[in-house]
Amino acid sequence: MKILRTERPVSSLLYGSILFLFTVAIGALFVLNYILFSNILNRGYTTQLAKTTSQLGSNLELTMSSFRNTFNNVALTVLHADDLDSDDLDTKLATIFSANNDITTIALFDYDGDLIYSYMESDLKPTANVKEQSWFADAGTINKFTVPHVQNLFPGKYDWVMSISRRIAYKKNGSIHPAVLLIDIKFSSIAAVCSGAQSRNSGYVYIVSNDDIIYHTNQQLVLMGLWEEDPREVLTQSINHSYISQHGEKRNMKHIIHMPNENWYVVNVAYLGELTHTWRFYVARLILISLIMLLLIIPTSYLFTRRITLPLKKISKKIYDINDSHLDVTFDEDNSILEINMVSESINRLIAYIKQLLWEQELKQIELRKAEFASLQTQITPHFLYNILGSIIWMIEDGKKRGAIEMITALTDLFKLNASTTASTIPLSFELEYVNRYVHIQSMRYGNKFKFSIECEPETKALLCPRMILQPIIENAIEHGLSTLDSGKILVKARTDKGILEISVRDNGVGMPEDTLNRLRQSLMNTAGTIDSKPHNKGHGIALRNIHNRIRLLYGDEYGLMIESEEDEGTCVIVCLPILH
Repeated sequence: MKILRTERPVSSLLYGSILFLFTVAIGALFVLNYILFSNILNRGYTTQLAKTTSQLGSNLELTMSSFRNTFNNVALTVLHADDLDSDDLDTKLATIFSANNDITTIALFDYDGDLIYSYMESDLKPTANVKEQSWFADAGTINKFTVPHVQNLFPGKYDWVMSISRRIAYKKNGSIHPAVLLIDIKFSSIAAVCSGAQSRNSGYVYIVSNDDIIYHTNQQLVLMGLWEEDPREVLTQSINHSYISQHGEKRNMKHIIHMPNENWYVVNVAYLGELTHTWRFYVARLILISLIMLLLIIPTSYLFTRRITLPLKKISKKIYDINDSHLDVTFDEDNSILEINMVSESINRLIAYIKQLLWEQELKQIELRKAEFASLQTQITPHFLYNILGSIIWMIEDGKKRGAIEMITALTDLFKLNASTTASTIPLSFELEYVNRYVHIQSMRYGNKFKFSIECEPETKALLCPRMILQPIIENAIEHGLSTLDSGKILVKARTDKGILEISVRDNGVGMPEDTLNRLRQSLMNTAGTIDSKPHNKGHGIALRNIHNRIRLLYGDEYGLMIESEEDEGTCVIVCLPILH
């Protein structure tokens, strides 16, 4: 019997218990340190991130305020100038221009978008359409910076700038005229302020205005579509607040401040994966210490449990041998552990008791098989005798004394042949001779209404088979298949195929309906090698079932009878036996 090894051995349980407790303790220490150290790191980095972002906001406010003051100075200079074409205006603007290296353009346009005045610039490009510029359309009384863009109004100029515009008035030839003042500020000045305050550990900074990104550390990647940043995310978060966000495969911490003068949201980003480098080092060191402790505890626990587990393993191995049908096993009872000695003694007594039971059971099985086989054997002969004796009585009553004498003589020869051996298994040639004499008697009984023939391979005649297995089958063929016909045939064939001796008995009789055949097959399938004292099928089903049971009792369930039949065509019964010499 195969043992299903689903249970864990004692040594495994002891090892597992010790290691489990140790792992739980280390795990609890690890989680506690993780929480404490993470909180410390998060608070530290959050504070540092908030401080850096606040400083960045202050620097940007100063820078943008300086740009706005410069713009106001330019606007006042133009407004107070006596004439737009005066040299005094150029001198004052030159002073402002030289003092602010971040200015790239100072220009005036009328409301039709035509250039009125520009400082140190040439004429507009022929293709320039000023009225379509956002700074021109949005020019009002409030100084407003545009989003970063390329200013290409003038030939050879492709500066990346932020524009600020405003409607003002100027004097020319003694008259006051409305105009739009434009000043372009180098975007690099904003980038310089932001890059100087960029988060440590490879973080980045970006500025959002409504749905537009004003600045981003990875500005070029954003413009090329290689870096995704959702500006609307910022608008859903609280101001002056740090939160965790996910960008691709990286988790990061963001801190947001608001610049109300520009309506800008400044976002400072720090990568948590890199910010927690110190924490990872700490965790790695804790894991290393835990592994060292684990390596020390394993041999200690092994020495502790070996004294108990070694004798139990010996007992387990011997028990496994018992389950493999080896009962000649003795368990030692000289162990120093009292409980193990008690187990060994109990198992020894149990083995002795099992041996006794198996021996008694084997004797009972042998006697039972003998009784069943003898009972099945005796069920065949009486039925045949009843029929033959009935035929003899009928012949005598009909005055056919010579026929009766001939039948009695043939029956006597049949009994002599049957009595010539008492073996339960006989050569096939003997069984065929017996069947041949039996058919001769039946032929006299039915007035030679059927023909009988035998075809067998020469090597099959010496093979062994149970005695009296073909006569009941042939009797069924005569009684139930050919008795109503005037010209019947019975053919017996014997051959070997794939290690099996097949003996078929085929007739051309009336056959069986499909439902009758199915019931007969089911009756054979329901047998289990024992006598069916209350058969459900009447007639020939009893004889076939008894033969089937005899074969299975002798050779096993893989052998027996197979039945094929077709109504009005005939029946074939195939006997399957092992090849025995």
